[in-house]
Amino acid sequence: MTIKAITFDLDDTLWNNTPVLLKAERAVIEWLLAQFPNINDHHDIDTTTGEFREFKDQIKQANPALTHQVTNLRKVALEELLGQAGYTEQATNGAEQAMEVFLHARHQVNYFDYVESVLAELNQQYTLGVLTNGNVNIKRLSIGDYFDFAFCADELNTSKPDPVFFQAGIQAAKVLAEEIVHIGDHPEYDVIGAKEVGLKAIWFNPEQSSWDYHIKPDAVISCLSELPKAIKRIKI
Repeated sequence: MTIKAITFDLDDTLWNNTPVLLKAERAVIEWLLAQFPNINDHHDIDTTTGEFREFKDQIKQANPALTHQVTNLRKVALEELLGQAGYTEQATNGAEQAMEVFLHARHQVNYFDYVESVLAELNQQYTLGVLTNGNVNIKRLSIGDYFDFAFCADELNTSKPDPVFFQAGIQAAKVLAEEIVHIGDHPEYDVIGAKEVGLKAIWFNPEQSSWDYHIKPDAVISCLSELPKAIKRIKI
């Protein structure tokens, strides 16, 4: 028995996500201030970005059903913001346009080294899937065609390490749990979550941090170029 399918986390596993999110948040605030100047009086982009983060957190606390709906949460917060600023009639359409500005910027990612070459190699031998807590649509990226399936938190209304996430991957790959290896950067969300459902797990650890958990990954890599050999060394 060998590994037949590989599932990938996206943010901070295939690219550095922090600068992507910061640029996306700034892009949408710039757009909002240009289109709806009555949002505030100071019109400062950095200040407005911070204020919107706090406002979005308030919306999340008031609407627990949106906890895992990262795209809907942002859209609802944008619509509420526009409504409170007096743009009641334009709020729904304005929020939809603002979300597209955000999502366009959200998909302007710079892959880590070897991402495209490693995916091209693995795609020849394995079924590849995406399991992400974020809201990137893999089909909007240049690497999208390498993947056979993808699940995100918006779609499943839950987040890793919920077993539902990994069970969805098992069903989509149509193999046994132990025939799948999941790769991700987060010890609890990716490695322990996958192991507890019976998958194999590889920890992507570019910072070479220490492992502080009882359940251990099947392999650890610091560069994605190490991934093909790490998968072949995994014993089922």
